[in-house]
Amino acid sequence: MATGFDADRRRAELAEAVGRVLVRDGIGAVSLRSVAAEAGVALGSLRYVFPTRTDLVVGAAEHMLAQSRSRLAAVRRGRSARSYAEEVARSLLPLTERTRADLEINVALIAESRAVPGLRAVRDEVKAGVREGAEGIVRLLRSDPPAAGPLTGHEHRAAVRLHALLDGFAIDLLHYEETGPAWDARAAEAWVVLAEELDRIAAGPGTPTPPAPRSEG
Repeated sequence: MATGFDADRRRAELAEAVGRVLVRDGIGAVSLRSVAAEAGVALGSLRYVFPTRTDLVVGAAEHMLAQSRSRLAAVRRGRSARSYAEEVARSLLPLTERTRADLEINVALIAESRAVPGLRAVRDEVKAGVREGAEGIVRLLRSDPPAAGPLTGHEHRAAVRLHALLDGFAIDLLHYEETGPAWDARAAEAWVVLAEELDRIAAGPGTPTPPAPRSEG
């Protein structure tokens, strides 16, 4: 007995095809025809799910966001607060083929959001997701289980710093077109800095930086 058309599965397959075309050939190569060919489906079949290129690009962005959320939600706390925080932080960096592809897609789609307003909401959700991840790490490292309520001023600034580090290293690692010794060295260096930041967060507000010595005169 033939099964019915699975629209959700087809949307996911086409969104994955968008990602492959985008990562391989750039955002300019993404079209209904190129994605249909990549997915191995008829153009009319693709149009049934995504009638226009805008629909296709927005659908791919939403799929990428949903996949990222699923991976983050799959991180389990079956270990110490610190090791769990490290795993969450790693999931926000392009350290695997999957997370690297997602970040490349996200960067390209952010640029495309100027021409495709529907992408702006997804762009903002991605940014909010990273911010929430940074805030969650701070909450957990400061109090296990995390304390409810708003972050303190120190915690907020710690989350802002961590968010900036994650974003900065994520983009920096994308500058390497292929993995290899140079990429490995940079990824290791990035993780040392992030691990030091996690130590600082776990230690609490920290000791204020002493003032610079005054010059005599």
